[in-house]
Amino acid sequence: MLACSQGSAEALTELFRRYQQPIHGFFRRRLNDPARAEELTQETFLALLRSASRYEPRALFRTYLYAIALKILRAYRRKAIFRTAFVGRPETGMRYYDTTKDKGSFILDHYTGVGEVLAVHELDRVFGVLHRQIRLKRGNLFSLDDAKNNNLIFVGSPFENLTLLEIPGTQEFIFQRMASGTRKGDEAIVNVHPQPGESRNYFPSLGNAPLTEDYAVIGLVRGINQGQAVLILAGTTTIGTQAAVEYVCRQSSVEELLLRLPVSQTGQLKPFEAVIRVKVTRGVPVGTELVALRSGTS
Repeated sequence: MLACSQGSAEALTELFRRYQQPIHGFFRRRLNDPARAEELTQETFLALLRSASRYEPRALFRTYLYAIALKILRAYRRKAIFRTAFVGRPETGMRYYDTTKDKGSFILDHYTGVGEVLAVHELDRVFGVLHRQIRLKRGNLFSLDDAKNNNLIFVGSPFENLTLLEIPGTQEFIFQRMASGTRKGDEAIVNVHPQPGESRNYFPSLGNAPLTEDYAVIGLVRGINQGQAVLILAGTTTIGTQAAVEYVCRQSSVEELLLRLPVSQTGQLKPFEAVIRVKVTRGVPVGTELVALRSGTS
């Protein structure tokens, strides 16, 4: 890095070669968006280049570089908050925050979809049957200590639950907003490595028609600390999220899932990711089907 600060292009090229993949992985694990991870990786190295003349070797270079990456991630998250926040009120109508016309408007950060409410109720019921307790916490009150010290269940997709951007997430089935095509602007579950017979993208029903079909991700991934796990239950809509939770709370569907997953000799379930198709009638999930599955993904 000292050579970079003195204007050595060769030194900068070597740093990029050595750290590009680790930094890309840092963003990829937290954003579930390969294109965005690549963009922020480039932004990190541009920031490194701009600050090269001010670099002082007070700490390991790796620590210095990751501090830049973390700063860029936090800036991205602050912007993302406004892309997924609501303005207005439930009794008069709400909409997503629009940066072009809602500057200064009151942001409603405590709205929860009906699917998430019913999902939490179902989780509480199941944990009660098992004589276990769960501690409920809103996503915007979630802390890094929570992630380090607990097994976690996240209810809702990264479009609504921004905390998922900060923790290890699914790798094979990721949530993205389509940038082009006939469904441009729509939210979808992207199948990163589609297998024969699988779709590349999973979309809910078109927004200008009643919701009759949705898709949801069920993912068990490793937590930040060894020995801890994160369960992600997320639909592209609030109804899909409800269906994902009901799926893992229902004995018959859990048995179906376990038959297709490897389980260790000690009975420990290994990380996996799954996509389910959800049939919806009058705003209620009435049927689910397992359509894609990956095991050992984390």
